Amino acid sequence: MGALLWLLVIPVGIAVAVVLRAVLPPSFAPGVEAVPLVVGVLIGVGFADTEWLTRSRIVHVQALHPDGLVLPARSNLRSDEFFEHVVRVPLSQMGWAYAVAADDSGLSVYRGTTQPERVLLVPWPHVLNVSVAVVSAAPDLGPFDYVDPALTVTVATSAHPVEFAFPVLKTPGPYQRGRVLEATRDEIWRRRQAALGLDVSAPARSFASPGRRILLPGVSSVAFWRAIRMLGWLGPVGLVAFLVVRFAPVPEGLRDLWMLPLGLLLLSSLGSLVLAILASRRGNAEASAGYTLSRTGDSRLDQVDPVSGYVIRQAGEMQLSRDAERAEIARVRALA
Repeated sequence: MGALLWLLVIPVGIAVAVVLRAVLPPSFAPGVEAVPLVVGVLIGVGFADTEWLTRSRIVHVQALHPDGLVLPARSNLRSDEFFEHVVRVPLSQMGWAYAVAADDSGLSVYRGTTQPERVLLVPWPHVLNVSVAVVSAAPDLGPFDYVDPALTVTVATSAHPVEFAFPVLKTPGPYQRGRVLEATRDEIWRRRQAALGLDVSAPARSFASPGRRILLPGVSSVAFWRAIRMLGWLGPVGLVAFLVVRFAPVPEGLRDLWMLPLGLLLLSSLGSLVLAILASRRGNAEASAGYTLSRTGDSRLDQVDPVSGYVIRQAGEMQLSRDAERAEIARVRALA
């Protein structure tokens, strides 16, 4: 079904081409309407093929682990280093995507699609922790570099523990992705505890007085992301308003105001881009200061309440669930 959804990008490109032809005068850049059509075809076919390969890989790996949890994963900087230096598998052989399976034997990593090959098996006693972190594709994160939440598995080796981080594909959206990763993290940890005969419930949290950090002055990264979500509503509103004003039977005076909805659409796009750059830079500054405000932030940093500055999760602990975060925030704010 996912591959078919991506093919819908093609008629979207056709619709954009029709709108451009209707809005622009015939003398303006003849043939410009073909650009969104070609782009729509390339994006639709390309992503549909990628979706099909991902689904095919999962089906074949699931056949090898009928009772296991199989996750489609994508390569990133940290996983590339792990495979190259720890597993000793060349990056050219791993590809850009692979599969991770969790069953009674441990965590397995497979490459390939129709004939998957296992390149790594980590027995459960060697899995020390499972958390959610943010990973990137570049060693020095710039304002336009892509970052993505990922599952991080701490693996015991003969020398010292190492971390294997992998973004999980096929999640419902950027604002629900953290919730999906939390549930996946908890399921992996439950399987690990059950296989080792340990308590599958999470350890009780201490309710001692928490530590407190001095927050950096200025607007926090949480506030930037909240503004991005609010600004994101202007885009669909502007698009719908433009289509109504331009093509619906409205009074002639309103038809001349078609630039205003386009202005809302432009404001939403450019405003979200600028705010995302500021949020990324602010998040990097907060990490440099030794803390994170994000529930799915780096588990090696303290998670801090953005209002009171109290630590609600200490560095090294597993990320909080959404409900646990609300409870911790309510508790520390009562102390402020």
